[in-house]
Amino acid sequence: MHNVAKAPTANQNILAVLASVEDRSSLKSILGHLQLDLRFAHTLEEAKAALDSSSIDLLISESSFEDGCSWRDFLPELHRVENAPLLVVADSLADEVLWVEVLNLGAYDLLVKPFEARDVLHVVETARLCRADDRLRKPLQRGGIHDIQARAAHGGGTGLTPR
Repeated sequence: MHNVAKAPTANQNILAVLASVEDRSSLKSILGHLQLDLRFAHTLEEAKAALDSSSIDLLISESSFEDGCSWRDFLPELHRVENAPLLVVADSLADEVLWVEVLNLGAYDLLVKPFEARDVLHVVETARLCRADDRLRKPLQRGGIHDIQARAAHGGGTGLTPR
C-alpha cells in the first residue's frame, strides 16, 4: 500500500462548522473511528459558544454561510481565545486564490469539498503535530530557560532538539 494518509494518533477536539448534512456526514464517516472528539455547529454563533465553553484544537469552517458570514468572521474570535484552535477552511470551489488568502489571513489550511479521506486525515494529523509543537515551544515564550529546566526536572521534555 502506498500514499495512504496516516491516521491521527492522539485525542483532538475538532469543531466543524458545516451547513450541509452531506458534508457533516462525510466528515463523520472519515473521522468517526478515530480517538477524537468531533462536534458540529451550524452557525457562527453556535461555534462561538463552543469556543467559549470548551477547548477546541481544530476548527473546520465553511468558506461562506447563507447568512452572509464567512470563515473570516472567525479570525477575531480566535484572537481572543487562549490556545486558539487552528482554522481550516472548507470550500467546493477551492482554488489557488482562496488558498493564498486563507494562509495569508492566518488560517491553517484549506480543504476541498467533497471531502477526500486522505486529505482530511492529512490535515487533521499535521494540525495535531503543529499544535503539539506549539505547546512544546510555549515555555520558551513564557519564561525562557527557567521554565525549560523546571519541565525537565519534572520529567517533561525541553522542547529543544539536540544538534
